[in-house]
Amino acid sequence: MNKSLATILIVLALFLFGCGSTQSSQEGDINYKTGTQGVEMNFMDNMPANVVYDGDVFNIGMEMWNRGTEQVPDGVFYLSGFDRSIITAARDANMPVRSDVIPIPNDGSGVQFTFMGDSDMRTQYNREGGYRQYLFTGAVVLPRQTTRLNVPIRVDACYLYNTEASVSLCLDPQPWKTNFEKACNAGAITGTGSQGAPVSISGVEQESVAGGKRLRLKVTVTNSGSGTLLDPAYAIPNCPNLFNPLDINRVEVESVTLAGNLVNDCKPQLINMGNSGTGYFYCEDIPISQQDNSYITTLIVKLRYGYKVSIQKNIELRSTGG
Repeated sequence: MNKSLATILIVLALFLFGCGSTQSSQEGDINYKTGTQGVEMNFMDNMPANVVYDGDVFNIGMEMWNRGTEQVPDGVFYLSGFDRSIITAARDANMPVRSDVIPIPNDGSGVQFTFMGDSDMRTQYNREGGYRQYLFTGAVVLPRQTTRLNVPIRVDACYLYNTEASVSLCLDPQPWKTNFEKACNAGAITGTGSQGAPVSISGVEQESVAGGKRLRLKVTVTNSGSGTLLDPAYAIPNCPNLFNPLDINRVEVESVTLAGNLVNDCKPQLINMGNSGTGYFYCEDIPISQQDNSYITTLIVKLRYGYKVSIQKNIELRSTGG
C-alpha cells in the first residue's frame, strides 16, 4: 500500500468516526430515566475554610444539583449547627454589598429554591441536570476567654418531588389455557431498576380474577435514595426538624395507569413506608383487554413525596491570639 492511499484511508476513517460521534450526541441518552438521585448538595472548595479567626468575615459556598428526571416545584434549605451569636450575619463595613451574596440569617430562616423547566432536570439531552450556587457571608464573634471552638456548619434541604415509573407488564386474559404457546408469561416482576428519582417501583405482583377478565395488582415502592421521605403536605412547612413522626416515610400515590387507562381503585393513597424504606399499595378490580394471547403492556405509576437531604462540615473558630 502506497503512502497516498494510506493517508486517504486514515482521513476517511477519522471522518466516519467524527460523524458517528456527532450523531450519537444529537440522539442523546435514550435510557436517561435511570438512577436514584434527586437534589444533591455540596460545599464549595474552602467555603467555609477549615479555620476562621475571631473578627473575620467569611463565606459559605454551596452547590446544588437536580440530578433526577423530574422538576422541583418547591424547596427550602436551612443553615444550622452553630450559635447565631457567635456566627452572625454582620458584614464587613469596608466591603461593598453584593446582590449575589446572602447574609447568614440570624433568625434561622430558610432560603427557597426550585428547579423548573427542562434545563433544570436531567433529560435525554441534559445529563448533568439543573445547577444552582448559593453564597453566604458571616462574621465570627468569639466569647471572651474562648480561644478555640469547633462548630458544625449544617445544611438541611427539603423539597417536593415526583417519580413517574413505567413498567412493562405481561397480561394474560386466558390464564387457565395451557394448550398453546403464550406470547409472554404473566407473573411477578421484581428488580424493575431505578427510574430517575430517589423513590422507585421495585416490584409488581399480579393476580388474575373473574376468569381472566380482571386483575389485582400489588405494587412495591422503595426509597432507593439516601435521604428521608416526607409527607408532601408537610415537607416544606415543617422543614427542617418540626416533623411529627407520622410525617416521615410517607409517599402519595398520585395516579396509576394500565394500558393507557386510569386505574381508580388503588389503596392506600398515602403509603406508610416505615423504617424499612419499603411499602406497598394495592389496585383492585382492574378490567383488562380480552385478546387471543397474552400480551405486553405498560403500567405507569406516578408518586408524589417530600424529600430531605443534608450535608455538614466541621470548622474551627480561633481567637487572634490562638
